[in-house]
Amino acid sequence: MFRMEKSEIIKKFLTKGIQITGSALDFFASNPEKIDTFLSEQLHYPSTITLEFINEALKTSQTSAAQSIKPYKEREKVSVNDIVDFFNKRYEFLGNLLSKRLDLINLISINRVSEKVKIFSIIGMVKEKNTSNKTAVVEDSTGEIELALSETLLNQLVEDEIVGVVCRKDGIIYGEKLVFPDIPLQREINKTNEEKYIFLISDIHMDSEQFRRESYEKLLDWLEKQQSKLTIFVVGDISSKKEDIVKFLSDLPSTHEIHVIKGDIDGDIDRDTLPNPAFVQIENVKLFLFHDKSLNEYMSLWGTPEQTLINLIKKRHLNPTFSLNSKIYDNDPYLLDAIPDIVVAAHSHIPSVTNYKGTTAVSIGSFVSQPIFWLMDLRTRETFKIDFS
Repeated sequence: MFRMEKSEIIKKFLTKGIQITGSALDFFASNPEKIDTFLSEQLHYPSTITLEFINEALKTSQTSAAQSIKPYKEREKVSVNDIVDFFNKRYEFLGNLLSKRLDLINLISINRVSEKVKIFSIIGMVKEKNTSNKTAVVEDSTGEIELALSETLLNQLVEDEIVGVVCRKDGIIYGEKLVFPDIPLQREINKTNEEKYIFLISDIHMDSEQFRRESYEKLLDWLEKQQSKLTIFVVGDISSKKEDIVKFLSDLPSTHEIHVIKGDIDGDIDRDTLPNPAFVQIENVKLFLFHDKSLNEYMSLWGTPEQTLINLIKKRHLNPTFSLNSKIYDNDPYLLDAIPDIVVAAHSHIPSVTNYKGTTAVSIGSFVSQPIFWLMDLRTRETFKIDFS
């Protein structure tokens, strides 16, 4: 189990003007994942935190298996500086990861590319790509450069992502190799200590003419028969009608723990929901869950949900392309600054599961097409297909 240095914990609390007792310090050293949850609660903190106070404060949150680990807030009023700051934070984090890659030989800033430099590497943001000319414009803080790329390499890129490129200059500048931030090859496969099952479902579409009621009844029957308590994640698009949402949530057996993420069509939901996207943790297993139509846009480039999710994980950003409709947040929720153990994507209606460097990537089916959903045992990290056809 990962432990945090006690000096770091003390510093974290002192910045909030709070002192902690020795027993409280020992608790947080062994449970560092609970620190941010504890400090984010709207509590009246005493001047010195005791273990008894911690247990009481966390009592409510401990009744839920899943805890949010990446809070973020949408900015209501957005200025040009806010957008610049948003991209700068992305560039700083991903650029730092890329700068440590040994395959980026002779790494230089764009303004240092001269006639004498023949083989070099750059790190930049993809400003634009031109599929007809097979070129891409990449920029950093010092300037921009146009690269000629093979069709294969160009198809791997999307606008606004941060990427490393190994280049060759021969009259024009060729991008010879792309280097993505990626996730480490060697890392621990996180599992829960106790038996914990999660069930992943989305795209119910109860208001659709194609809604498969027989499959829905099979779902409810299956849930009633489950002897183990499940943590159910409903990852969006229940219905555009409030009465459908109320019925769906009341149909789910109360023996299970239910978490809901609002999708594109969902209206008001009379219960607490997770944000979209949501980064949550169950014991030491981290899950990233999202429902976004951007998934289909990336799939138009890369085909299958499996390949699409792998490509986005390599970029360490699950929705890098910015548009006029994009929201600005104080903390980019799609940026994978922490590495998820499980990525869950909804909206495509195409069920799939794949593993990439220890991360399980899941795409969920639908009750208007393929009613195939996923049960996962977090203690073993096994994934089971549950087909309600």
